[in-house]
Amino acid sequence: MGEKILKAYAELIQKAVSDNRDDIVAVFDTELSYLFANDAACKLLKKENHELVGKNLLELFPNLTASKSHRHLLQALSGEEVRRVRSEGTFTRNGAIYESSYYPLKSKNKVEGILAITKKLYYPEV
Repeated sequence: MGEKILKAYAELIQKAVSDNRDDIVAVFDTELSYLFANDAACKLLKKENHELVGKNLLELFPNLTASKSHRHLLQALSGEEVRRVRSEGTFTRNGAIYESSYYPLKSKNKVEGILAITKKLYYPEV
């Protein structure tokens, strides 16, 4: 049942998210495997969509294991909504400022996955 709900969430998010935007959007299951990643996420991660979907985040990027992002994902898995602002990203070192939000996706009060959205708040001119 949970997988069906997550696929429905991912489809709704995919329809709602315009891939020509800068927002980085991903949906994860409870094992932190990608169910969805928009074009902006693929571009940032330097991966094709098929290289992400179905793959575990920590297997693809083992350096994230002890990171704040990983801790925030685990908080979202526990049912907590998490927001944070940061000036340096794991994948970029360009002085940009980002806001990352992690939303638990629930069905009958049980967390079935996570919606992760990262927005650029400030991007320095080059």
